[in-house]
Amino acid sequence: MWLGPKWEFLLQRPWTIVTYVFAQDVGLFSSFIRLFFDMALVYILGLQFINFFNSKYFLKLYSTSILFSGVVMVLVSYFSSYIQQGKALGGTSVPVYALIGAVATIMPKVPTLILQTQYFAALCLFLSFWNISDPALSTKGVAQVAAMLWGYLYVVYIRGDISRFWKNGFRKDKKGSKSSKKAKQNFKVEYLLDKIAKDGYSSLSPEEKRALLESDK
Repeated sequence: MWLGPKWEFLLQRPWTIVTYVFAQDVGLFSSFIRLFFDMALVYILGLQFINFFNSKYFLKLYSTSILFSGVVMVLVSYFSSYIQQGKALGGTSVPVYALIGAVATIMPKVPTLILQTQYFAALCLFLSFWNISDPALSTKGVAQVAAMLWGYLYVVYIRGDISRFWKNGFRKDKKGSKSSKKAKQNFKVEYLLDKIAKDGYSSLSPEEKRALLESDK
């Protein structure tokens, strides 16, 4: 089930590019604590993500982050003998980090546990680089950084920022900046209107009601 840090291992056991996320350490208690913490974050962040987008995008983010992070880890280890010293990759933290990156991108100031998501993401990113500094945990750290990057890129793709970037090229004029800002505002208004249609106006938070009123001005 574990994903080894070498291409040879992946070629011999190609299914490990998916199954590694289900692998856990031998220590029953420590594995249970980590699994519980990861699942709690999936629940909290998943609800925030689904409320902003929908469950279809959530499932796509969750599944693609596993593949992307595994491939990136193996690619990096191919060019780095340092990463090849690391343990085989396993655990549920990879898709969690993708969710952290995604939610921090769309709702940076929403609280996650005791911190705003943007600060929580920064803390997790620091811990990932800390893992990379340890040869034994370097594979895990690389996969976590890749997952967070994927979460960010996935949200950028959904919002259409990438297509607008390629359409406008590298121009950073005021017109392009204003159109990008307007597109993001329209995206949020559409989300709020969908939320009203589904759960009613009373389901909006004070900040969401204020944003909706400001969009009419």
